[in-house]
Amino acid sequence: MPFDNKFNKIKIVNHFDNSYKNQVINKIYFFIINEPNLSFRSKKEISKRIDSNEVFCLYNKNQLIGFIFTTHLSDKLIEISGLYISPKFRNQGLSEFLLKKVTENNNYNYFAATFLKNIIKTLNNMGFIKTSFNELSLGEKIKFIGVRFKIHRIKEVFRHRKKNKLTLMKKEW
Repeated sequence: MPFDNKFNKIKIVNHFDNSYKNQVINKIYFFIINEPNLSFRSKKEISKRIDSNEVFCLYNKNQLIGFIFTTHLSDKLIEISGLYISPKFRNQGLSEFLLKKVTENNNYNYFAATFLKNIIKTLNNMGFIKTSFNELSLGEKIKFIGVRFKIHRIKEVFRHRKKNKLTLMKKEW
């Protein structure tokens, strides 16, 4: 749903008409396959996440310039993943802007797992702190692992692990 903000012509949307949904899926898929730091997600997975309102898209003048995925790990914990901003729009505070909007509901706590140092820095700036997998409940651990229990997602974990270690972050615990 669009909202007012300090960025001119910027809006965030996470509900899509069926007539527009395929266009959004194709654009997100294009971003994913062309960004080496993003974990691969199939078009089918993107579609399911859009249907579940788990994708927040960032637009500038009706052009999709970024997105973030969310996953409800429990009735009180949401995982943030797959943050992307188009290279042309990076270093303008849009990652923080998108994260702030996505994590503004105080009825939830927020969790993120990343291999990227720049994302760790962004999350720190947003009030996230390092945490441990042990702080998740058993159900949250199962859901976290279950989301990744697909061949292409497991391959991505090993691909990212070759370069960096996994860092877990939390907000409002």
